[in-house]
Amino acid sequence: MTTASEPFPPPALPFPVFQISPTTKRYLLYCIKTISYLRRTHNILGVLIGSLPQSPQQNIFLGLPLELQPEEVMWLVDEGLAFIVDDLGNHVEALRAPPEGLAGYREDDAGGVAEIERSAVDA
Repeated sequence: MTTASEPFPPPALPFPVFQISPTTKRYLLYCIKTISYLRRTHNILGVLIGSLPQSPQQNIFLGLPLELQPEEVMWLVDEGLAFIVDDLGNHVEALRAPPEGLAGYREDDAGGVAEIERSAVDA
């Protein structure tokens, strides 16, 4: 429950900041609650870099994600407000190891494909 002095609850701390490129040091935030918290409480503005679904060809009004400067991210990490997530590393790791529920997916799928092929030949 929020109080009168704090109408918007802060995000769960520490929050993730996604590092999308280790060589160019680009950091993104996707959560609107976190972005509004940083703007309201710590005066960290960042730059919105996402296009809006209604007008993807324009670049005057931009939306999420928010790109932060490396200095802003280092300050947030030093203060214990954020932690850095290696976005590329997490994607590669997730692609190498399928989720637990999908361990036998390929075998099940192969049987389903064979059954569909048999029913197509019978028809």
